[in-house]
Amino acid sequence: MTVGSSPRMRGTRGAAPQRVVHRRFIPAHAGNTGTPGTSASSLAVHPRACGEHSPGLAWNRAAGGVLGAMDTMYQRSKIQDESLYYESRKHDGSLPLVGVNTFLPPPGQEETIEERELMRSSEEEKRQQIDNLAAFQARHGAETPEALAQLQRVAEQRGNLFAEMMETVKVASLGQVSGALYEVGGIYRRNM
Repeated sequence: MTVGSSPRMRGTRGAAPQRVVHRRFIPAHAGNTGTPGTSASSLAVHPRACGEHSPGLAWNRAAGGVLGAMDTMYQRSKIQDESLYYESRKHDGSLPLVGVNTFLPPPGQEETIEERELMRSSEEEKRQQIDNLAAFQARHGAETPEALAQLQRVAEQRGNLFAEMMETVKVASLGQVSGALYEVGGIYRRNM
């Protein structure tokens, strides 16, 4: 039995060694060859694999990595495909969900909600949040333009935007960060 952290595999796999596959385990493969004869669904709870020969990541090299996949809307189309598959199975009953398509109350005995109270901020809470934002922006007013310019440079160079954004939000609000990124990349529009 293996106890401890997930195994770390790196590099090109040599001759196939004898290996015991433990279930309920989080493999974290890295390298350029997947493990033959195993599939993500047969292994574990959170399987991850990467490398240029991984069948699930075939788009990676050809599309230019994650940024290329985003440009071609690969992730979006995969999410839409999986969503349609899930909804189809839910609708036809091949994916039983208690209270949705199985174990339903008899007709006419369904629970109805007459009125649902929504949580709303009071005027005082709204004003406090606006005041907090104004104070934050005033406190960091001198640092913000350079931080936003650096964020835009990283976005234009297709660098690690997440790491730069973590630094930028120390001195800029969400609205300022969004505005700076809109200037570089434009506003997302749904492609229907």
